[in-house]
Amino acid sequence: MVFAVFMSIPLFIGIKLLFNKRTALAVTALYLFVPYYVNYSKFMWNPNFQFALMPMLFVAMGLYNRSGRALWLSMMGFMCGVLLQYHFQLVPVTLFVLCWAILRMRTVQNMTWNAIVFTALYFIGGFTIGWSPYILFELRHQFYNTQTVILFVTHLREVTSRVNNANASNLAYYGLSTSFVVLPFIVDRILAYKKAHKPLWIFIGGCAAISIFFAAQPPTRPFLGISHWSYTDEAHVHQIIASQHLDKFAVAMLHYDNLSSVQRYLMIADKTPGVLYNYRTNTYLFAVSAHDNFASYGAYEIREFIPRKLINTWVINHYYKLYLFKRI
Repeated sequence: MVFAVFMSIPLFIGIKLLFNKRTALAVTALYLFVPYYVNYSKFMWNPNFQFALMPMLFVAMGLYNRSGRALWLSMMGFMCGVLLQYHFQLVPVTLFVLCWAILRMRTVQNMTWNAIVFTALYFIGGFTIGWSPYILFELRHQFYNTQTVILFVTHLREVTSRVNNANASNLAYYGLSTSFVVLPFIVDRILAYKKAHKPLWIFIGGCAAISIFFAAQPPTRPFLGISHWSYTDEAHVHQIIASQHLDKFAVAMLHYDNLSSVQRYLMIADKTPGVLYNYRTNTYLFAVSAHDNFASYGAYEIREFIPRKLINTWVINHYYKLYLFKRI
């Protein structure tokens, strides 16, 4: 969050170069106080890193807007390439920025095909350099992410069904960077009307009040997590697992993270022996659940662990228990 706050400085500079001081003040205030943006600056996650670095893209756009130099055009592409590595939602942002660069050229010179081609080439050149770590990763890992994209496309119906069944609040981050890149353009148009100045600043003031109010409230659960579950509970589970001194075991949190990422982190940090990350060859399975109706879970981590027998049970809190199974 502290880093995101400091990034308001380049954001103000970039928007001022892109539009004017009045628009820069309004956009920076919205960036700092809109609850939607504030919420995604409170924890570390790929889309949040992407959002916090977006001001650097506006700086490049502002410098290109003022100078028209190819260097800043390439820098715009470079920033889009870097930011795209964090999350694919920057694809429409990249297309938007490229279209803006071409249309911006229309105001300073004739829109010829040669000018369009050279603008696109400078932008694509910078983009390729910025995106090069991703390209190198794909070449070194048998195009892992590309195969994942193909898998998503070929199973689009299943993916769409899962998205439709998901809680809307869990998918809100998809509009984080895409909404932010068009925000300055919308605000600048609004501020073109004098009667809109006061309502806009009243809205910003209301956002600030809401953000301050919620910032004072202790969180009830982690992002995309579940109620009545905290890091203290995770630490308790880890302590129990480590005390069993088992070999070839895996862990599954059956309510929000089947792969138990937190437990994986704790085990790596403590160098816990015997843990496996392959749920098909493990002899033991620790499973956190709020009930013992394991047939109701569709996760393969528990579904494929058969035949099995229950070895032990521990109460973690008033809502959840830790179960230990052995494959038979």
